[in-house]
Amino acid sequence: MNHPIKIRTIASGSTGNTSVLKFGESSILVDAGVPFRRISAGLEGLGGVEGLQAIVLTHEHHDHVRGLDLLLKARPDLPVFASAGTLKALDLNQETHVLRPGISTTVGTQSVDLTGFRVSHDASEVMGLRFESHGHIACFVTDLGTYSDQTVEAVAGAHTLILESNYDAEMLRSGPYPVFLKRRIGGTRGHLSNDQSRALLERVAHNKLQRVVLAHLSETNNTPERAQRTAEAFLAGSNVSLHVAAPSTPSPIWTPAAGVARMAPVTQLSLF
Repeated sequence: MNHPIKIRTIASGSTGNTSVLKFGESSILVDAGVPFRRISAGLEGLGGVEGLQAIVLTHEHHDHVRGLDLLLKARPDLPVFASAGTLKALDLNQETHVLRPGISTTVGTQSVDLTGFRVSHDASEVMGLRFESHGHIACFVTDLGTYSDQTVEAVAGAHTLILESNYDAEMLRSGPYPVFLKRRIGGTRGHLSNDQSRALLERVAHNKLQRVVLAHLSETNNTPERAQRTAEAFLAGSNVSLHVAAPSTPSPIWTPAAGVARMAPVTQLSLF
C-alpha cells in the first residue's frame, strides 16, 4: 500500500533550493530554485510536474525561484502561495494566494493545512513553513539569520524538520568571501550557522520528532560532515533520523515511521 505522506529534497544549498511534499494526492512544491529540468526529474515517482497542486515560495531570492518561470509556463494553472512581500517582488501573472503569518490556509485537495511564519532574512517578507496533514507535521526553517521564541513556537510538534545549517563559523571567518559578504551571512538577516542550528534544534526537539534534515549548506563555508557532527552532538543516541540535504542530488523519498511516538534511542543516525 502506498504511504500517504512522501517528502523529498530535490536540491538544497546556496546554488538552489527545491523540495516536494505529497500528502495523499496533494503534491506541493516548496520553492523552485533550480532549472526546470531538475525540478521535473526530482518529481519522478511523486506524480511529476503534471501532478503538482500548488507551489509555495519562501521568498524571491534567485536560489529559490530560478526555475519558476519555466515551471509556470509548463503549468499556467498552478496556484502560487507566498507572502504579500514575495508576491509583490515577483509580480507574477498567475493565480496567487497570500500567506499571512500565523494564519492557516488549505492547500491541495487533501486538505493540507499550511501556516507561514516570519523569519529574519534579507528579502521582502521571508516565510518559514508549517504543513499539517494525515496526522503529520513537516516544517521548513531555512534562510534566517537568527531565531526567536516565535520561531520555536511555529515549529512546535514537528515530526519532520527541514532546518538550515548554512555555515561553519570558523570556515566562514577564514574563508575566501569578502568582509561585507561574511558580515551579511553571519548577521541577523543572513543564515544560521551549524552551532545556531543545533541551538534551535535543542529548543524544538521533542519525543515525537522523527526526522531532521540539515538544509541550505554552503558549499564554500561548510561541509556535510561538520554540519552533521554538530547536530549529532545533540541527537546522538536518540531515535531521530538525521540527514544532510545535498545541493545537486535528490534525496530518497522519505515516509514517516509507523506511529509517531519516538521514545527509545534505537536508530543510528545516517548521512546520505
